[in-house]
Order: sequence, then structure tokens, then C-alpha cells
Amino acid sequence: KPFARWFLNTMNMIPIYRIRDGWQALSQNEETFEYCRKAFLEGDAIIMFPEGSHGEKRRIRPLSKGFTRVAFETLEKNPELNIHIVPVGLNYTEHRKFRSSVSIYYGKPFNANDYFKEPLQAESARLRVDLMERMKQLTAHIEDLERYDEIITKLELSGVDYLDPIEVNHRIATIEHAKPFPKPTSDNSAGKILLFPFYYLALLVNAIPLALWNRTAKKIKDPVFIASIKFSFGIYLFPIVYLLETWLAYILGGSIIAASVAVFCFFSMLIIELVRR
Repeated sequence: KPFARWFLNTMNMIPIYRIRDGWQALSQNEETFEYCRKAFLEGDAIIMFPEGSHGEKRRIRPLSKGFTRVAFETLEKNPELNIHIVPVGLNYTEHRKFRSSVSIYYGKPFNANDYFKEPLQAESARLRVDLMERMKQLTAHIEDLERYDEIITKLELSGVDYLDPIEVNHRIATIEHAKPFPKPTSDNSAGKILLFPFYYLALLVNAIPLALWNRTAKKIKDPVFIASIKFSFGIYLFPIVYLLETWLAYILGGSIIAASVAVFCFFSMLIIELVRR
């Protein structure tokens, strides 16, 4: 769609076409590969999500071969280049939840040129396996899908910190021998009492964007996309509403009232989150 293409291009996002998009669409990937090749020649980096799929389970899924094709086709036309691959692990506390935390772990770079040899198909598979193993070390990874729910339950009973994949993976490896201990709790009731008078006011200034979000959320079929769409609401819709409310406050009450409204709007969603938490 023209608008979506323009919008994503402004953020330097590159389209990848898959079989599900239709066989004719696959030919458009040549333009994408050429874009990547020119970026490498100019010394730029390309960020790719090599799994090519998404899910809520805390694990690395099998990698697609798209990233190996980008690397190998670039080296085929420009064998003098050195292409380094940097493994990256993304670790979320609760990726659906507003103001949840994320950690990013970078692994040691390794050279794609070492895999650019015959037979290319076998080397592509070896590159995918090697990168996958490196990513597993940087991300909380549960290999045993049959016992997935049991392992998650034990991890959370032990008060696990999902932002530390090294510690999480150590616990996963020893979970059968580890004795779970109660998850630590915190009591911020005093803070809630202090913030409670402002809670309903915060709901009032956010009534319109929250209502639109609740209506949109009901239409989201894939829960994995909740966080992305919520993020879009947060950086576009909410600021627009806040500006309109500040402008209205200025018209009705002057600059001091408008400034007060602007400051309150800025912290309003944080107040809502703290009280609800």
C-alpha cells in the first residue's frame, strides 16, 4: 500500500517478500538484495530478524535462509568485501505490557566470508545453525517445548530476571535440580495512596486515546502485534491528544493553566500504570 510503503521507508525499513505474499511478489526481493549490497559497499549495516516469524514463547525459532542469501549474493558480486555478522538477543519482561523492560545483548561478530564456499547450500545451513546457537546464548531459550509451560512456571516462581539471558539459561539448564523459592513481592501501597487522587484525572485526560486503543485492541487477532500497535498509539495518537488538550487549556485558562495541563499529560499514563500495578 502506497502510504504504508512511504511511512516505513522514512524509517529506513526494507520490505521482504515471502511465499505467502504470492510468487510474483518474490521477484521484488531482488530490489531488496540490491539495496543491501549497496549499503554494504558504503560501509553501512543492515539489521535483520532472521527467524522470519514471530511467537510469544521464550525461545529462538529456526532461522530462515534470507540473511545468508543477502550475504552470499553480495560476496558473489563483491568478493573483496568483509561481511561481519553480529548476533543480537532481545529479552523482554512482558512484551505486551506498557512500560515493561527490554534488554539487548550483543554477541561477538564473526565473518560471513568463512562460509562462502562450495557447496553453498550446505554452508548456508551451517551458517544458520552457527548463528542460531550464538543467538540462543543471548536470549532466554527454552528448548523443550513439551515441558515449556512447566519450565516457565518454575522460572517465575524462582523470581527470574528475564533481562539476564545468561542467568535465565543457567536456570533452565538446572531447573530440575533447583528448588524454587517464593517470588519476591513489593508493597508500594503508600505510593498508590498518594497518587490515587490524580488517577481519575489521568483517566480523564487520556479518555479519548484509551477508548480508541481499547476499540482497536479488540480487533487484533494476533496477540504478538499488540505491543507494536500499542507503541504506535503511544508515539502518535497520545501526543496529538495532549497537544489539543493543552491548546484548549490555553484558550480557556491562559498560559499557566496550559503549562500545568501539559506537564500533567506527560506523566498521566505513568500515574495510571503505577496505581494499577
